[in-house]
Amino acid sequence: METHLIAIGGRKKVNPAEVLFLLADNNYTFVMFEDGKKILVATTLSILEKRFDTTNFFYRTHRSFLVNLQQIETLEANKVVLKNKTSILVSRRKKEVLREKLCGGISK
Repeated sequence: METHLIAIGGRKKVNPAEVLFLLADNNYTFVMFEDGKKILVATTLSILEKRFDTTNFFYRTHRSFLVNLQQIETLEANKVVLKNKTSILVSRRKKEVLREKLCGGISK
């Protein structure tokens, strides 16, 4: 993954390779990292989705989640399980596109 930094709010910038997922909370967003750290920023998930879209490694699985595709371990009925065993919801309408993005490398 590219190592350019993405602005997430204020003066904060992150390396997208270190981000597990982003979680919406009204007009705020929690940014969760591989090392367990999380940051709350006053930027909406839709704005951050546009910024992270430049990497092509993030996908909006649900109205509340933006997930790093490289961190997905398995795709199940209505969720994905990340490498750190966190479960993330997947909406019915976005599941098929997610399956295509993962190129069949992940089990059902």
